[in-house]
Amino acid sequence: GTAFQMPYAILTQPFRGDWWDACRIYRAWWTQQEWAGRGLLAERKDVPDWLKRTPIAVRLSTTKPARTVANNLRGALAFSDALGGRPFYGVWYGPFGGTPDEAGLGKSGHGHILPLQPGVAEALTQLKARGIRVQAYLQSLIYQTSRDEAARERAAADGAVSRGLDGTEHYYGTAASGDYAMCRASEWWQRRMADLAAHATRLGFTGVYLDSFGKGANDCFAPQHGHPRGGGNTVITGQRRMAQQLLRTVRSIDGEALLAGEAPVEGFRDLLDVYLFAVNRYAGYVPASRVIWGDYGLGYGRSIRSTGDGPTVVAELATLFLEGAIPGRFFCEGGTHEILQPGHEGDLAFLKKTVAYTETGIDYLRFGEYLHPLTLSPAPPPVAFTESSTDGKIEAPALLHSVLRSHRDGSVALVLANISDSPQTTAFAVDPALRAGAAARRPAARLARVAQDGAKTELGQGAQPWTLTLTVAPCDIALLVLE
Repeated sequence: GTAFQMPYAILTQPFRGDWWDACRIYRAWWTQQEWAGRGLLAERKDVPDWLKRTPIAVRLSTTKPARTVANNLRGALAFSDALGGRPFYGVWYGPFGGTPDEAGLGKSGHGHILPLQPGVAEALTQLKARGIRVQAYLQSLIYQTSRDEAARERAAADGAVSRGLDGTEHYYGTAASGDYAMCRASEWWQRRMADLAAHATRLGFTGVYLDSFGKGANDCFAPQHGHPRGGGNTVITGQRRMAQQLLRTVRSIDGEALLAGEAPVEGFRDLLDVYLFAVNRYAGYVPASRVIWGDYGLGYGRSIRSTGDGPTVVAELATLFLEGAIPGRFFCEGGTHEILQPGHEGDLAFLKKTVAYTETGIDYLRFGEYLHPLTLSPAPPPVAFTESSTDGKIEAPALLHSVLRSHRDGSVALVLANISDSPQTTAFAVDPALRAGAAARRPAARLARVAQDGAKTELGQGAQPWTLTLTVAPCDIALLVLE
Protein backbone atom coordinates (compact mmCIF):
# COMPACT_ATOMS: atom_id res chain seq x y z
CA GLY A 1 0.00 0.00 0.00
CA THR A 2 2.97 2.36 -0.15
CA ALA A 3 3.86 2.29 -3.85
CA PHE A 4 3.38 5.40 -5.97
CA GLN A 5 4.35 6.56 -9.45
CA MET A 6 7.13 9.12 -9.69
CA PRO A 7 5.71 12.15 -11.56
CA TYR A 8 9.04 13.16 -13.10
CA ALA A 9 12.09 11.68 -14.80
CA ILE A 10 15.49 11.33 -13.14
CA LEU A 11 18.78 11.88 -14.90
CA THR A 12 22.18 11.03 -13.45
CA GLN A 13 25.49 11.90 -15.05
CA PRO A 14 29.07 12.60 -13.99
CA PHE A 15 30.44 16.11 -13.70
CA ARG A 16 33.93 17.56 -13.60
CA GLY A 17 34.89 19.32 -10.39
CA ASP A 18 34.69 19.13 -6.61
CA TRP A 19 32.04 19.68 -3.93
CA TRP A 20 31.97 23.40 -4.69
CA ASP A 21 31.10 22.66 -8.31
CA ALA A 22 28.48 20.13 -7.22
CA CYS A 23 26.83 22.77 -5.03
CA ARG A 24 26.80 25.29 -7.87
CA ILE A 25 25.23 22.73 -10.25
CA TYR A 26 22.55 21.91 -7.70
CA ARG A 27 21.94 25.61 -7.03
CA ALA A 28 21.15 26.19 -10.72
CA TRP A 29 18.37 23.59 -10.39
CA TRP A 30 17.16 24.59 -6.93
CA THR A 31 16.61 28.25 -7.71
CA GLN A 32 14.05 27.24 -10.37
CA GLN A 33 11.88 25.31 -7.92
CA GLU A 34 8.71 26.35 -6.07
CA TRP A 35 10.63 26.59 -2.80
CA ALA A 36 12.65 29.52 -4.15
CA GLY A 37 9.47 31.22 -5.34
CA ARG A 38 9.55 34.05 -2.80
CA GLY A 39 12.81 35.24 -4.25
CA LEU A 40 16.09 36.50 -2.87
CA LEU A 41 16.27 37.28 0.84
CA ALA A 42 17.23 40.92 0.20
CA GLU A 43 14.04 41.39 -1.85
CA ARG A 44 11.59 39.31 0.19
CA LYS A 45 8.82 41.47 1.65
CA ASP A 46 7.50 38.66 3.86
CA VAL A 47 10.65 38.68 6.02
CA PRO A 48 10.84 41.80 8.23
CA ASP A 49 13.90 44.00 7.74
CA TRP A 50 14.76 43.89 11.44
CA LEU A 51 15.05 40.10 11.24
CA LYS A 52 17.26 40.24 8.15
CA ARG A 53 19.62 42.47 10.13
CA THR A 54 19.42 40.87 13.58
CA PRO A 55 22.93 40.59 15.05
CA ILE A 56 22.35 37.46 17.16
CA ALA A 57 19.78 34.82 18.12
CA VAL A 58 19.20 33.97 21.78
CA ARG A 59 17.50 31.11 23.57
CA LEU A 60 15.38 31.76 26.62
CA SER A 61 14.17 28.73 28.53
CA THR A 62 11.99 28.11 31.57
CA THR A 63 11.81 24.35 31.11
CA LYS A 64 13.46 23.56 34.46
CA PRO A 65 13.10 25.12 37.93
CA ALA A 66 16.59 26.65 37.87
CA ARG A 67 15.83 28.41 34.59
CA THR A 68 13.92 31.29 36.10
CA VAL A 69 12.19 34.09 34.24
CA ALA A 70 14.43 36.59 36.05
CA ASN A 71 17.58 34.83 34.87
CA ASN A 72 16.40 34.76 31.27
CA LEU A 73 15.45 38.41 31.33
CA ARG A 74 18.77 39.39 32.85
CA GLY A 75 20.67 37.31 30.31
CA ALA A 76 18.88 38.80 27.29
CA LEU A 77 19.18 42.38 28.53
CA ALA A 78 22.90 41.83 29.15
CA PHE A 79 23.32 41.05 25.45
CA SER A 80 21.32 44.16 24.59
CA ASP A 81 23.68 46.25 26.72
CA ALA A 82 26.78 44.60 25.24
CA LEU A 83 25.58 45.23 21.68
CA GLY A 84 24.69 48.86 22.22
CA GLY A 85 20.94 48.33 22.38
CA ARG A 86 20.65 46.75 18.94
CA PRO A 87 17.37 44.85 18.45
CA PHE A 88 17.66 41.09 18.07
CA TYR A 89 15.73 37.82 17.86
CA GLY A 90 15.09 34.91 20.21
CA VAL A 91 12.99 31.85 20.99
CA TRP A 92 11.47 31.05 24.42
CA TYR A 93 11.40 27.35 25.27
CA GLY A 94 8.71 26.11 27.67
CA PRO A 95 7.02 29.44 28.55
CA PHE A 96 3.62 27.86 29.24
CA GLY A 97 2.12 25.82 32.06
CA GLY A 98 2.74 25.55 35.75
CA THR A 99 5.90 24.84 37.71
CA PRO A 100 8.68 23.56 35.43
CA ASP A 101 9.65 19.91 35.82
CA GLU A 102 13.21 18.63 36.18
CA ALA A 103 12.48 16.49 33.12
CA GLY A 104 12.71 19.73 31.16
CA LEU A 105 11.28 20.30 27.72
CA GLY A 106 9.81 16.81 27.59
CA LYS A 107 7.19 17.84 30.18
CA SER A 108 6.23 21.20 28.69
CA GLY A 109 2.61 20.42 27.87
CA HIS A 110 3.02 19.71 24.18
CA GLY A 111 -0.20 19.99 22.22
CA HIS A 112 -2.19 21.75 24.97
CA ILE A 113 -3.33 25.37 25.27
CA LEU A 114 -1.89 26.50 28.61
CA PRO A 115 -1.43 29.85 30.36
CA LEU A 116 1.96 31.54 30.58
CA GLN A 117 4.20 30.80 33.52
CA PRO A 118 4.17 33.61 36.10
CA GLY A 119 6.34 36.55 35.10
CA VAL A 120 6.70 35.66 31.41
CA ALA A 121 4.21 38.28 30.20
CA GLU A 122 6.00 41.03 32.10
CA ALA A 123 9.37 39.83 30.77
CA LEU A 124 8.06 39.91 27.18
CA THR A 125 6.99 43.52 27.70
CA GLN A 126 10.46 44.50 28.92
CA LEU A 127 12.16 42.66 26.09
CA LYS A 128 9.96 44.29 23.46
CA ALA A 129 10.75 47.70 24.92
CA ARG A 130 14.42 46.97 24.13
CA GLY A 131 13.65 45.75 20.60
CA ILE A 132 14.10 42.07 21.48
CA ARG A 133 11.45 40.02 19.66
CA VAL A 134 10.83 36.51 20.94
CA GLN A 135 8.98 33.56 19.45
CA ALA A 136 7.23 30.88 21.48
CA TYR A 137 8.49 27.32 21.18
CA LEU A 138 5.89 24.81 19.96
CA GLN A 139 6.33 21.09 19.36
CA SER A 140 4.85 20.37 15.94
CA LEU A 141 4.68 16.59 16.37
CA ILE A 142 4.06 15.67 20.02
CA TYR A 143 0.79 15.47 21.93
CA GLN A 144 1.12 14.60 25.62
CA THR A 145 -1.61 12.16 26.65
CA SER A 146 -0.26 12.02 30.21
CA ARG A 147 -1.60 15.48 31.08
CA ASP A 148 -5.00 15.96 32.72
CA GLU A 149 -6.10 18.17 29.81
CA ALA A 150 -5.86 15.18 27.46
CA ALA A 151 -8.81 13.39 29.09
CA ARG A 152 -11.28 16.02 27.86
CA GLU A 153 -10.21 15.70 24.22
CA ARG A 154 -8.96 12.12 24.04
CA ALA A 155 -11.38 11.05 21.31
CA ALA A 156 -10.39 13.93 19.03
CA ALA A 157 -6.70 13.44 19.68
CA ASP A 158 -6.98 9.71 19.11
CA GLY A 159 -8.44 10.48 15.71
CA ALA A 160 -5.42 12.59 14.75
CA VAL A 161 -2.56 10.38 15.94
CA SER A 162 -0.27 8.88 13.31
CA ARG A 163 -0.86 5.13 12.96
CA GLY A 164 1.08 2.19 11.63
CA LEU A 165 -0.04 -0.36 9.05
CA ASP A 166 -1.65 -2.46 11.80
CA GLY A 167 -3.59 0.52 13.17
CA THR A 168 -1.53 1.00 16.33
CA GLU A 169 -0.57 4.48 17.49
CA HIS A 170 2.82 5.97 16.76
CA TYR A 171 4.51 7.38 19.84
CA TYR A 172 7.30 9.91 20.16
CA GLY A 173 9.74 7.55 21.83
CA THR A 174 7.95 4.72 23.59
CA ALA A 175 4.32 4.12 24.53
CA ALA A 176 5.32 4.48 28.18
CA SER A 177 6.10 8.15 27.54
CA GLY A 178 2.45 8.92 26.80
CA ASP A 179 3.52 11.17 23.95
CA TYR A 180 1.64 10.62 20.71
CA ALA A 181 3.39 11.30 17.40
CA MET A 182 0.62 13.17 15.63
CA CYS A 183 -0.25 13.11 11.93
CA ARG A 184 0.43 16.60 10.63
CA ALA A 185 -1.77 15.91 7.60
CA SER A 186 -4.83 15.45 9.87
CA GLU A 187 -7.29 18.34 10.16
CA TRP A 188 -7.62 18.13 13.94
CA TRP A 189 -3.89 18.47 14.59
CA GLN A 190 -3.53 21.28 12.07
CA ARG A 191 -6.35 23.18 13.81
CA ARG A 192 -4.79 22.52 17.20
CA MET A 193 -1.41 23.86 16.04
CA ALA A 194 -3.10 26.94 14.58
CA ASP A 195 -4.90 27.52 17.90
CA LEU A 196 -1.61 27.16 19.79
CA ALA A 197 0.11 29.62 17.44
CA ALA A 198 -2.73 32.13 17.80
CA HIS A 199 -2.65 31.75 21.59
CA ALA A 200 1.09 32.46 21.72
CA THR A 201 0.93 35.45 19.38
CA ARG A 202 -1.95 37.07 21.29
CA LEU A 203 0.09 36.73 24.48
CA GLY A 204 2.86 38.86 23.01
CA PHE A 205 5.19 36.45 21.23
CA THR A 206 6.36 37.35 17.72
CA GLY A 207 4.90 34.19 16.23
CA VAL A 208 6.12 30.66 16.87
CA TYR A 209 9.08 28.34 16.39
CA LEU A 210 8.15 24.78 15.38
CA ASP A 211 10.31 21.97 16.69
CA SER A 212 10.56 18.60 14.87
CA PHE A 213 9.28 20.38 11.78
CA GLY A 214 10.21 20.48 8.10
CA LYS A 215 11.49 16.94 7.68
CA GLY A 216 10.30 13.35 7.61
CA ALA A 217 8.14 11.39 10.06
CA ASN A 218 6.42 8.02 10.38
CA ASP A 219 4.24 7.01 7.44
CA CYS A 220 0.60 7.20 8.54
CA PHE A 221 -1.95 4.54 7.59
CA ALA A 222 -4.97 5.99 9.43
CA PRO A 223 -7.93 5.67 7.00
CA GLN A 224 -9.98 8.43 8.68
CA HIS A 225 -7.45 11.24 8.06
CA GLY A 226 -8.41 11.76 4.44
CA HIS A 227 -4.89 11.43 3.07
CA PRO A 228 -3.37 8.53 1.06
CA ARG A 229 -2.49 5.66 3.38
CA GLY A 230 1.22 5.22 3.97
CA GLY A 231 4.04 7.15 2.40
CA GLY A 232 4.42 9.10 -0.79
CA ASN A 233 4.32 12.85 -0.21
CA THR A 234 1.84 12.76 2.70
CA VAL A 235 4.35 13.70 5.40
CA ILE A 236 5.78 16.68 3.50
CA THR A 237 2.55 18.00 1.96
CA GLY A 238 0.79 17.74 5.32
CA GLN A 239 3.48 19.85 6.96
CA ARG A 240 3.37 22.38 4.14
CA ARG A 241 -0.38 22.81 4.62
CA MET A 242 0.18 23.18 8.34
CA ALA A 243 2.85 25.84 7.82
CA GLN A 244 0.64 27.80 5.42
CA GLN A 245 -2.22 27.77 7.93
CA LEU A 246 0.02 28.78 10.84
CA LEU A 247 1.63 31.60 8.90
CA ARG A 248 -1.76 33.01 7.95
CA THR A 249 -2.91 32.70 11.56
CA VAL A 250 -0.01 34.51 13.24
CA ARG A 251 0.18 37.23 10.57
CA SER A 252 -3.54 37.96 10.97
CA ILE A 253 -2.82 38.82 14.61
CA ASP A 254 0.57 40.53 14.20
CA GLY A 255 1.71 41.65 10.77
CA GLU A 256 5.36 41.05 11.69
CA ALA A 257 4.85 37.70 13.43
CA LEU A 258 7.28 35.01 12.32
CA LEU A 259 7.12 31.31 11.53
CA ALA A 260 10.34 29.42 12.19
CA GLY A 261 11.39 25.78 12.16
CA GLU A 262 14.10 23.32 13.06
CA ALA A 263 16.62 22.43 10.35
CA PRO A 264 14.02 22.11 7.57
CA VAL A 265 14.64 20.31 4.30
CA GLU A 266 14.66 22.62 1.29
CA GLY A 267 10.96 22.16 0.49
CA PHE A 268 10.06 24.51 3.38
CA ARG A 269 12.37 27.44 2.65
CA ASP A 270 9.53 29.45 1.13
CA LEU A 271 7.26 29.03 4.17
CA LEU A 272 9.64 29.77 7.05
CA ASP A 273 10.91 33.25 7.82
CA VAL A 274 13.96 31.90 9.63
CA TYR A 275 15.23 28.49 10.62
CA LEU A 276 17.61 26.86 13.09
CA PHE A 277 20.42 24.76 11.71
CA ALA A 278 23.82 23.55 12.90
CA VAL A 279 27.05 24.78 11.37
CA ASN A 280 29.84 22.40 12.31
CA ARG A 281 33.29 22.65 10.75
CA TYR A 282 35.11 19.51 9.61
CA ALA A 283 38.06 18.59 7.41
CA GLY A 284 37.44 19.72 3.83
CA TYR A 285 34.46 21.81 4.95
CA VAL A 286 32.16 23.15 2.23
CA PRO A 287 29.14 25.25 3.36
CA ALA A 288 26.67 23.53 1.03
CA SER A 289 23.50 25.12 2.39
CA ARG A 290 24.96 28.61 2.09
CA VAL A 291 26.31 28.02 -1.43
CA ILE A 292 23.04 26.55 -2.70
CA TRP A 293 20.26 28.59 -1.10
CA GLY A 294 21.73 30.87 1.59
CA ASP A 295 20.76 34.07 -0.24
CA TYR A 296 17.12 32.94 -0.43
CA GLY A 297 16.48 32.45 3.27
CA LEU A 298 17.74 33.26 6.72
CA GLY A 299 19.21 30.80 9.21
CA TYR A 300 20.76 30.94 12.64
CA GLY A 301 22.91 28.18 13.84
CA ARG A 302 24.58 26.48 16.64
CA SER A 303 25.14 27.15 20.29
CA ILE A 304 28.33 29.04 21.01
CA ARG A 305 30.44 27.90 23.94
CA SER A 306 34.10 27.69 24.83
CA THR A 307 35.72 24.26 25.04
CA GLY A 308 38.95 25.58 26.56
CA ASP A 309 40.93 24.00 23.72
CA GLY A 310 42.02 26.49 21.08
CA PRO A 311 40.13 29.52 19.70
CA THR A 312 36.76 27.75 19.64
CA VAL A 313 34.51 30.79 20.06
CA VAL A 314 36.40 32.97 17.59
CA ALA A 315 36.66 30.17 15.01
CA GLU A 316 32.98 29.31 15.20
CA LEU A 317 31.84 32.94 15.20
CA ALA A 318 34.06 33.54 12.16
CA THR A 319 32.49 30.59 10.35
CA LEU A 320 28.96 31.87 10.96
CA PHE A 321 29.94 35.43 10.05
CA LEU A 322 31.54 34.42 6.75
CA GLU A 323 28.43 32.44 5.80
CA GLY A 324 25.99 35.20 6.71
CA ALA A 325 24.27 33.06 9.34
CA ILE A 326 22.89 34.70 12.47
CA PRO A 327 25.30 33.77 15.30
CA GLY A 328 23.78 31.90 18.20
CA ARG A 329 21.80 30.49 19.90
CA PHE A 330 23.25 32.26 22.91
CA PHE A 331 21.61 30.69 25.99
CA CYS A 332 20.22 33.25 28.46
CA GLU A 333 18.74 30.99 31.14
CA GLY A 334 21.81 31.24 33.38
CA GLY A 335 21.56 35.00 33.71
CA THR A 336 24.86 35.81 31.97
CA HIS A 337 26.30 33.99 28.97
CA GLU A 338 29.97 33.06 29.30
CA ILE A 339 30.94 35.35 26.42
CA LEU A 340 29.88 38.30 28.61
CA GLN A 341 31.86 37.15 31.64
CA PRO A 342 35.39 38.12 32.73
CA GLY A 343 38.07 36.19 30.87
CA HIS A 344 36.17 36.28 27.58
CA GLU A 345 36.83 39.88 26.61
CA GLY A 346 38.52 38.78 23.38
CA ASP A 347 35.57 36.60 22.38
CA LEU A 348 33.12 39.45 23.01
CA ALA A 349 35.29 41.89 21.07
CA PHE A 350 35.31 39.50 18.10
CA LEU A 351 31.52 39.08 18.28
CA LYS A 352 31.09 42.85 18.21
CA LYS A 353 33.45 43.03 15.24
CA THR A 354 31.41 40.46 13.28
CA VAL A 355 28.21 42.35 14.11
CA ALA A 356 29.67 45.64 12.85
CA TYR A 357 31.06 44.14 9.65
CA THR A 358 27.80 42.31 8.96
CA GLU A 359 25.95 45.62 9.10
CA THR A 360 28.47 47.29 6.81
CA GLY A 361 28.70 44.38 4.35
CA ILE A 362 25.17 43.01 4.57
CA ASP A 363 24.69 43.14 0.77
CA TYR A 364 27.40 40.51 0.56
CA LEU A 365 27.40 38.55 3.82
CA ARG A 366 23.65 38.06 4.38
CA PHE A 367 22.25 38.80 0.93
CA GLY A 368 25.01 37.93 -1.53
CA GLU A 369 25.72 34.91 -3.70
CA TYR A 370 28.42 32.64 -2.27
CA LEU A 371 31.19 31.98 -4.81
CA HIS A 372 34.13 29.58 -5.01
CA PRO A 373 36.86 30.40 -2.44
CA LEU A 374 40.21 32.00 -3.20
CA THR A 375 43.51 30.17 -3.46
CA LEU A 376 45.70 31.67 -0.74
CA SER A 377 49.48 31.56 -1.10
CA PRO A 378 51.08 30.54 1.06
CA ALA A 379 48.26 28.47 2.46
CA PRO A 380 47.47 29.64 6.00
CA PRO A 381 48.80 27.36 8.75
CA PRO A 382 46.28 25.13 10.50
CA VAL A 383 44.77 26.10 13.83
CA ALA A 384 43.62 23.29 16.12
CA PHE A 385 40.60 23.53 18.39
CA THR A 386 37.80 21.37 19.74
CA GLU A 387 34.52 21.94 17.92
CA SER A 388 32.02 22.83 20.63
CA SER A 389 28.93 21.01 19.38
CA THR A 390 30.47 17.66 18.49
CA ASP A 391 33.41 17.86 20.93
CA GLY A 392 35.59 16.77 18.01
CA LYS A 393 39.17 17.91 17.57
CA ILE A 394 39.59 19.61 14.19
CA GLU A 395 41.92 21.91 12.32
CA ALA A 396 40.91 24.96 10.33
CA PRO A 397 43.02 27.42 8.32
CA ALA A 398 44.22 30.38 10.37
CA LEU A 399 42.69 32.60 7.71
CA LEU A 400 39.07 31.69 6.98
CA HIS A 401 37.49 33.50 4.08
CA SER A 402 34.54 33.79 1.72
CA VAL A 403 33.88 35.36 -1.69
CA LEU A 404 30.43 36.90 -2.05
CA ARG A 405 28.77 38.72 -4.92
CA SER A 406 26.12 41.38 -4.35
CA HIS A 407 22.80 40.97 -6.14
CA ARG A 408 22.32 44.73 -5.91
CA ASP A 409 25.11 45.79 -8.29
CA GLY A 410 27.27 42.72 -8.95
CA SER A 411 30.24 43.95 -6.92
CA VAL A 412 32.20 41.33 -4.97
CA ALA A 413 33.40 41.14 -1.37
CA LEU A 414 36.50 39.19 -0.37
CA VAL A 415 36.16 38.66 3.36
CA LEU A 416 38.95 37.20 5.51
CA ALA A 417 38.94 36.43 9.24
CA ASN A 418 42.09 35.61 11.19
CA ILE A 419 41.16 33.12 13.92
CA SER A 420 44.73 32.77 15.21
CA ASP A 421 46.71 34.75 17.79
CA SER A 422 49.39 35.87 15.31
CA PRO A 423 49.32 38.08 12.17
CA GLN A 424 48.69 36.21 8.93
CA THR A 425 50.13 37.37 5.59
CA THR A 426 48.96 35.82 2.36
CA ALA A 427 48.58 36.61 -1.34
CA PHE A 428 45.76 35.84 -3.75
CA ALA A 429 44.47 36.76 -7.19
CA VAL A 430 41.98 39.59 -7.51
CA ASP A 431 39.90 38.83 -10.60
CA PRO A 432 37.68 41.59 -12.07
CA ALA A 433 35.74 38.85 -13.92
CA LEU A 434 34.05 37.90 -10.63
CA ARG A 435 31.90 41.02 -10.93
CA ALA A 436 28.47 40.98 -12.57
CA GLY A 437 25.74 43.45 -13.45
CA ALA A 438 26.49 47.17 -13.13
CA ALA A 439 29.90 46.55 -11.58
CA ALA A 440 31.01 44.39 -14.52
CA ARG A 441 30.25 47.20 -16.98
CA ARG A 442 33.08 49.28 -15.53
CA PRO A 443 36.20 48.67 -17.66
CA ALA A 444 38.53 48.76 -14.65
CA ALA A 445 37.74 47.20 -11.28
CA ARG A 446 38.56 49.07 -8.08
CA LEU A 447 39.48 47.20 -4.90
CA ALA A 448 39.09 48.86 -1.51
CA ARG A 449 39.41 47.74 2.08
CA VAL A 450 36.27 48.71 3.98
CA ALA A 451 36.38 49.52 7.69
CA GLN A 452 33.65 48.62 10.19
CA ASP A 453 32.09 52.06 9.76
CA GLY A 454 32.12 51.84 5.95
CA ALA A 455 35.19 54.03 5.35
CA LYS A 456 37.17 52.86 2.29
CA THR A 457 40.89 52.67 1.58
CA GLU A 458 41.78 51.93 -2.05
CA LEU A 459 44.13 48.97 -2.57
CA GLY A 460 44.39 48.84 -6.36
CA GLN A 461 42.56 48.75 -9.67
CA GLY A 462 42.78 47.11 -13.06
CA ALA A 463 40.96 45.41 -15.91
CA GLN A 464 42.98 42.18 -15.65
CA PRO A 465 43.61 39.91 -12.65
CA TRP A 466 46.34 41.03 -10.29
CA THR A 467 47.92 39.65 -7.14
CA LEU A 468 47.32 41.27 -3.77
CA THR A 469 49.39 40.64 -0.65
CA LEU A 470 47.48 41.22 2.57
CA THR A 471 48.24 40.99 6.28
CA VAL A 472 45.39 40.41 8.72
CA ALA A 473 45.98 41.07 12.42
CA PRO A 474 45.17 38.44 15.09
CA CYS A 475 41.45 37.94 15.61
CA ASP A 476 40.75 40.60 13.00
CA ILE A 477 38.58 40.84 9.89
CA ALA A 478 39.39 42.23 6.45
CA LEU A 479 36.46 43.25 4.23
CA LEU A 480 37.62 43.98 0.67
CA VAL A 481 35.16 45.17 -1.98
CA LEU A 482 35.81 44.79 -5.69
CA GLU A 483 33.58 47.12 -7.75
